[in-house]
Amino acid sequence: MTERGRTAAGRWASAGALAGALLLASAACGGGAGVAVDSMAAVRPEPLGLDLLSYRWKWVSTDRRQEVRPQEFAAAAVWADTIYLGGARGEFVALRASDGQPRWSKRLGAVHAAPTVARGLLYVGTADGILVCLDALSGEERWRYASQGPIGQAPVVAGNLVLFGNEADQVFALDALTGAYKWKYKGETPEEYTLRGHAGLAVADDLAFTGFANGTLVALRLDTGSVAWSTSLREDQDRFVDIDGTPVVLGGTVYATA
Repeated sequence: MTERGRTAAGRWASAGALAGALLLASAACGGGAGVAVDSMAAVRPEPLGLDLLSYRWKWVSTDRRQEVRPQEFAAAAVWADTIYLGGARGEFVALRASDGQPRWSKRLGAVHAAPTVARGLLYVGTADGILVCLDALSGEERWRYASQGPIGQAPVVAGNLVLFGNEADQVFALDALTGAYKWKYKGETPEEYTLRGHAGLAVADDLAFTGFANGTLVALRLDTGSVAWSTSLREDQDRFVDIDGTPVVLGGTVYATA
């Protein structure tokens, strides 16, 4: 697996799923290897021996050295000195960013996407198709909403709405505070075989942009969920045309891949 890092206040931070581990690294040289620890514990392992990165701390979700099965796809979110992270094993955790110590944990089921934090609320999509809203500080559940397909991309908060898509080519808009249903859009599912996964949502100028398994890129009005415009990226009938990447909006232009 690879780890991604970036500088912040003269330090390197890296988070990744390595045998169920979450890692935080700083700019220091050294030698040695990491160590396995018990579940829900954070330690300061030996340095990695890299020119740029060495561990600040490591949190491990399993005490067994083994290949990660099933594979981990979820990414973390950071808010108020807290790292929020789910995983395929079903345990969702909030870790103190400074030292990796747990603030709280909750069983939500498998999570394959990053959560989203907004105005003190935490939105988590599960592989069972459920969007769960938690209090970001305490972990207390506020509400949940069940959809009909796995959620594999981070929810998006836009004004008073929280939006999410699922692998059934559906997009939902809910009241971000109460979870009340606002609208749903159903994309056309192709008859032929499609790739696993689905696109996330990008929001700009009162529109939500996303793509579907049939290769269609759609702009939805935030207030009603109606289609402002749509276009097909499909060119070759013999190839997979799924739009599984999240669109990017920049300077009035929408960029998407299929």
